[in-house]
Amino acid sequence: MECCYEVGDDLIEEFKNQEIYKNVSISTGKNISLKNCIINQLKSLGIEENQITSIDICTYCNNKFNLHSYRKQRENSGRMFSFIYMNK
Repeated sequence: MECCYEVGDDLIEEFKNQEIYKNVSISTGKNISLKNCIINQLKSLGIEENQITSIDICTYCNNKFNLHSYRKQRENSGRMFSFIYMNK
């Protein structure tokens, strides 16, 4: 999710200067979409977009689930676990 992941212009430029992101929309204003970056990486490895699933929940602005966000909670933040798997 890019709704609350605000970064500096220097980091956005660093991403945009990578060959893999040259023709891909990865940011809106100062917010970068790690989801779009990861989807683009997976597609570059031959994985079709219809085979990629994301839960689309922002850890920062979400109030429905008890998720951790260092940007929101700072030192009181816990840790989370993420994973990727391939179903053959």
